[in-house]
Amino acid sequence: NGAYLLNTQGINILMNLYFGVVVNAARGVAVQVDSVVRQFINNFTTAVNPQITKSYAQEDLSYMHHLICQSAKFSAFLMIFFLVPFMLESDIILRIWLKNVPNDASVFVKWILINSFVDTALTNSLVTAITATGRIKRYQIVVASFGLLVFPLTWIAYKLGAPAEATYAIFLFIYVILIFVRLIMIREYVQLKVSVYIRNVLFRVI
Repeated sequence: NGAYLLNTQGINILMNLYFGVVVNAARGVAVQVDSVVRQFINNFTTAVNPQITKSYAQEDLSYMHHLICQSAKFSAFLMIFFLVPFMLESDIILRIWLKNVPNDASVFVKWILINSFVDTALTNSLVTAITATGRIKRYQIVVASFGLLVFPLTWIAYKLGAPAEATYAIFLFIYVILIFVRLIMIREYVQLKVSVYIRNVLFRVI
């Protein structure tokens, strides 16, 4: 929760300090778009998550591995359905939605959707699988420790004169690393091979 607060409200404060309220308004638009897309993806995974937990409880790990990969793959495909139009035509979409589009809103929307793609679509099923094991203490400590780096690295970047969107690049870098951290931990918890996830999910999505 602390990492989440710093990565949302903390970044808002930093943007306000270094770039002013106009940039914060653009970030607000991006967050609204992101919330809708995340909710759509979460509604899809809601149907799969109980099956992942159930298969672990029944010690049917092969079926659990299948569900993890299928859920991640199709979540990513659904996310791409929104991601591609916004990457190509975000200016037009935002003008249709808002009469007065804040400066930088288009750039922020692109970045935040890419980040959600990595942090939500590709990893929701991994998080569900780890939670199903009940062994969440070490996982939460490791993930939160990495996640907390976004705030201080953003602060340093802004002090060095980086643009406002630098925070999204930092977030993306850290959370790409966290995909593989989660995969290493899930290999230990439920014997899902990293190579299986890479082959069945990441390669297919790419």
